[in-house]
Amino acid sequence: MRLLVTLFSLALLVPHGRAATLIGSVVEISRKIPSDGFYWGPVSVLVTGTDSDRTSVSDGNNMAIMPRANSIVFILGPEGGAGGGAEDHRMLVSDIQWFGESELEIASIAVTSDLPCFNPSLVTFDGRSVSLWIGSLEWDGGETVEVTLTPTAVPEPSTVFLMAGALALGICWLGRRQPGT
Repeated sequence: MRLLVTLFSLALLVPHGRAATLIGSVVEISRKIPSDGFYWGPVSVLVTGTDSDRTSVSDGNNMAIMPRANSIVFILGPEGGAGGGAEDHRMLVSDIQWFGESELEIASIAVTSDLPCFNPSLVTFDGRSVSLWIGSLEWDGGETVEVTLTPTAVPEPSTVFLMAGALALGICWLGRRQPGT
């Protein structure tokens, strides 16, 4: 019984023994201020893990997003600027899928920034996207917010049924055993 539960747990958590990477996948990059009717993008970006992935999301090249192998870097600058005060102003990376690992989704994030007084709660995520809410931010230029992504496997329905069936068979087998054998 313990073996079946362990196998079920491993099937849900282990991504086939490879290190998950965004390199080779395509993500969507955009910037939005719905209250002002402003929408930039989305633009599809092939993640290569190089600086060429840097995509400007402003006319003046003062805000950019750079996807990496396991993180998203939001770049504020090179010049000073501000988010403009709109609460719904955000930079967004969506349609995030690990290369060759379509069953993986974002399980958690770690946020680091060199922006003074940065509040990590300005970064939100779901299984396939990450947003930096910049309406309240001001920057001197050159600051970054890096969001490191941790994936987890989301089982396909067929996997869940297969593992549940194996678990049920194991329970039946244990129930039919004769005492003392």
